[in-house]
Amino acid sequence: MKISTPLTIIFLFTGILLFSQDKSDNREDKLFKNMAETICPCFDQDEGSGAYEDDLLNFCFAVGFGDHEKQLIKVFGKDYESQMDYIIRKLMGTMAVYCPEVIRRIGKGNEGASESDETNLALLNSALASGDYPSAVKYGELALEEMEVLFGKESGNYINTLLKVSIACKKASMYDKSVSLLKECEMLLEKAKIPKTETQLFVYMTLADAYEEAGEYGVSGEYYKKSLSYYHQYLSGNEQLYLILLNNLGKYYIVQEQFAEGVKYLEDALQLYNSPEFNGDARMYVAILSQLSGGYVGSGAYEKAEKATDEILKIVDQVYETGHPDYVTIIKNAAATLVDVGKYQKAEPLYFEALKIIEEKLGKSNVAYAKLTNNIGSLYSRTGQYKKALEFYEVALQKRKDILGDDHLMVASTLSSIAGVHQELGLYRETEDLYNQAREIIIKKIGKESPSYINVQINLGELFSETINFEKAKKYLEEATQISRDFFGSDSRNHASASYALGDLYINLGSYDKAEELITRALEIIEPIVGKGHPTYSNYLGNLAALYKTMGLYEKSEELQLETIALRSTSEGVEHPNYASALGDLAILYEVLGKYEESDSLFTLSRQIKIRSLGENYPGLAKDFNNHAYLYKAIGEYDKAEKLFLEGLELVEENLGKEHP
Repeated sequence: MKISTPLTIIFLFTGILLFSQDKSDNREDKLFKNMAETICPCFDQDEGSGAYEDDLLNFCFAVGFGDHEKQLIKVFGKDYESQMDYIIRKLMGTMAVYCPEVIRRIGKGNEGASESDETNLALLNSALASGDYPSAVKYGELALEEMEVLFGKESGNYINTLLKVSIACKKASMYDKSVSLLKECEMLLEKAKIPKTETQLFVYMTLADAYEEAGEYGVSGEYYKKSLSYYHQYLSGNEQLYLILLNNLGKYYIVQEQFAEGVKYLEDALQLYNSPEFNGDARMYVAILSQLSGGYVGSGAYEKAEKATDEILKIVDQVYETGHPDYVTIIKNAAATLVDVGKYQKAEPLYFEALKIIEEKLGKSNVAYAKLTNNIGSLYSRTGQYKKALEFYEVALQKRKDILGDDHLMVASTLSSIAGVHQELGLYRETEDLYNQAREIIIKKIGKESPSYINVQINLGELFSETINFEKAKKYLEEATQISRDFFGSDSRNHASASYALGDLYINLGSYDKAEELITRALEIIEPIVGKGHPTYSNYLGNLAALYKTMGLYEKSEELQLETIALRSTSEGVEHPNYASALGDLAILYEVLGKYEESDSLFTLSRQIKIRSLGENYPGLAKDFNNHAYLYKAIGEYDKAEKLFLEGLELVEENLGKEHP
């Protein structure tokens, strides 16, 4: 599950970045910091006018120079006045860091001085804090030029500013530029002879996050390891920093689908935040809960996920202004969690609230807008609203092509999503074409030895199985199985997925022993990875139960069906559509066993749950109407059977059209 990172996670403690140069032992930096701390309060004598007489300006600077003359001589020699141009420039630059409001007011009170020239660093900080990332990039680039002139590229001031500009670029969707600036940060930190400070840690963490978003998880992982090592070596004891690091590590492992590890880091972060001696920021609390809810979904703890999300939604508008980018990120993540736990009606308004804010703040031509329209498409696809799903997927596809290029992996992802909708609509030629387009992009960008390639091979295999082209299906699924085993290991999640899909094909081929072997193996692989409570485990178990029913092993089938229902009720809840489907599967088995009353009750309950969660027009209900109708036909209640057959037919015609297979 893909989770977005709020700016809070990387940049919550702005003061840490702003003042990390305080710890420098450089004599010049210390001198100018001390002078700034003397001069800046002096100007508070005249807060109201907004402009300064020459005598006040001269007086304040005279105080600063007079109080620190001995240090000036120590640093620059007795003839320090001969270097006054340099000293004044560097002093003004230091004041721009520590008291930018004074520099702004000096600029206003001096004819010909440019306010923007003097306050670019302050404007950068303000734009970052307010979420105006394009402006932050603009002011940051100007501030960088000033920091280079005043302090040089190897100074803490320059490197700090560079880090902020890289973060602004990342949040403004300028990913390549962000990574380039971060690499420059890293190079300068290694080259500069300055003490180890928080800045280095933020560079490593931000690089890790940037590479993670680009899908380069190996590189990202190395930077997270470097971050953790650096913290323990140089910054151990700084609990605020440790909290951010724990949260970032948790998110990284969740994106990697190592949910147990991710949840562990995030629960440690939450425990630290809630400790009595910790003085935490509420924004960080919301951010941790947001990541943790995704981890709970991934590990199958749906009740915990929904509880965490409800807590977020209670307080998020008290923590952030409604239009703030982090507010948008948090409610998007909350909506995604609600979709996963089957609370579609709660998720939909959150998605549209986020979409409205993004459109108002950034317009439609940005990565965030494209991603959110893709998420809304996924919501409508899950609820069977296929026309709406295609509408939003098509917008996402075009935006991603325009912004990222035709051959980006995100384009491939959306193509696969559109293909899935076309498959539901019975448009098999279009489905095959779209999957192949996605496949070509994946091969070009990351090759065949990748989870994305394995997934698209499985999708094509399942498509050909559905269209009775079993030989072709077997070719694609066997390749997926081989690649997953050879490159990710026989105990990997990728291999479990491929083995399960191949086993499903063998059911259609009538090779039941082979199907049982593959599905059982998939269960053995997946259990230690995600646990029995995860929906994937329940999916595999339910299909094995269906296989046993087909083989006539009814006792085994019933045992596994009941286990599946119990697992789904615990992890996903009794109002989730997956729980309803498990009840429907048991109803079919009981019909075969002649338990007609139990079967009738289960069919009815299953359909009621789906209507509550997915709505009365959900196309998948047609299959449920059909199955229930066959039960009534079998027991001679033909009027009831006819009514249900007609209701199912009406749903198909309304949602899928009369041409649907």
